[in-house]
Amino acid sequence: FDGDCDRVGVVDNKGRVTRFNSICEQISGYTFENMKGTYLGDATFLDPLITKKRIDKLVSGDYPRTQNAVWLSKNGDKHIISWTDTTLSNKTGEVEYIIATGIDITDRQKAEDELQNANNELALWVKELQKRTHELIQLNEMGGQLQICKTIQEACAISVSYIKKICPTSHGSLCLINELKNCAEAIEIWGDPSYSKKVFSMKDCLAILKGEQYYTDGSNPRIRCTHITGPKKKKNN
Repeated sequence: FDGDCDRVGVVDNKGRVTRFNSICEQISGYTFENMKGTYLGDATFLDPLITKKRIDKLVSGDYPRTQNAVWLSKNGDKHIISWTDTTLSNKTGEVEYIIATGIDITDRQKAEDELQNANNELALWVKELQKRTHELIQLNEMGGQLQICKTIQEACAISVSYIKKICPTSHGSLCLINELKNCAEAIEIWGDPSYSKKVFSMKDCLAILKGEQYYTDGSNPRIRCTHITGPKKKKNN
């Protein structure tokens, strides 16, 4: 009964513990004397609802022969046990005892979970790499198209067409600064609705004033350029 590897427990057809080997004692933190005659569903190291359903199925003869259960030991350690169940019946065929033999698969389950997480991360990395590869192909195509453009208008149209391919959900505009360098006009606009004025003063654009990229969003709540008309900021409740 006290094997070197297996956790062995026996309950009667009422779910009361009649046997509880030493390895079960070590894992749970409770002795057989603590558990003897106790309804297994009342054990603090098991989920009571799951345990009751398991006992009811076994007694009725409708049960899976192998299933996993979590044991939470007295010291707080979590163990995942793979149980193989069988029953002993009386002469009339009624179940008298349920015998469960379990193997601790905590380390194996942890390794499987880590492998699954690694596979998920790899799949995301591959997907991101494919996306970046697609973007590089689009950018190379755009570069080739720009080289054969004859006018600024053609170059702007080509640029925007590829921007919409690479960033299909984006909103924006491609602007040119006038000869007096005091006004900018959107030559190409994409996204519906548009979030930028068609014509605006140079002073309205903080990126132009600073001479560098300028952005603001929920994580960077800085001053928004006045030529930007949307999307509307969410009000805090």
